[in-house]
Amino acid sequence: MDGLECSEILLSKVKETYDFRTEAEFYKKEYVAVQAKLVGLGAKILSDGLSSIITDGTHYTPNYTEHGIPFLSALNVQESYLDVAAGYKYISVEQHKELCRRVLPKHQDVLLRKVGVGKRKACVVPKDIFEFSIFVSVALIRPKINPYLLSTYINSRFGQLQLLRFNKGISQPDLHLEDIGRMLVPAFSDKIISEIESLVLSGEHLLAQSEGTYNQAAAILNAL
Repeated sequence: MDGLECSEILLSKVKETYDFRTEAEFYKKEYVAVQAKLVGLGAKILSDGLSSIITDGTHYTPNYTEHGIPFLSALNVQESYLDVAAGYKYISVEQHKELCRRVLPKHQDVLLRKVGVGKRKACVVPKDIFEFSIFVSVALIRPKINPYLLSTYINSRFGQLQLLRFNKGISQPDLHLEDIGRMLVPAFSDKIISEIESLVLSGEHLLAQSEGTYNQAAAILNAL
């Protein structure tokens, strides 16, 4: 039939897939093609030597306070930058210390938006960021490879198609931590890694400059 996309896959291949996935969406041609491409490139599994930690934030809603430690969510995780201007809530220092037993984000960790409809955006925790906690909607990866390379790769077509393939649920799709760890990541040359890191850091600098300029313009208007 016109406009109908069909894929064929052997039952033996279905049995080889993660969790014996049987839904048709999992075997879309673009998903299967990306996996074949990455396997052909000798890509490695993220949880197999490419990262030391793959976890997420607290699974319960904390008690919010008027002041205290910032508590970030998926809304703050954008493509290649942490958007603190999007706003956040606060939790007490005591509760933050409790949540730190699970995870304490630090510079060069990779944050990943793992819950909700849409892209699985990723960014690197910047150097001069304040201390904060995260909600379950945010995954944290502590990579053994260059973090700027990893976050950029996740935001690329190859990363997105893999993660969107692993989504579970319909109304509120979610990535399970074990599925994030199954993402295939190919090796890149030192030259490419250096170029990507330089471009991402340059973008962060320009973004900070633009925010400063906007604030100056707003201050002029507010003074009228």
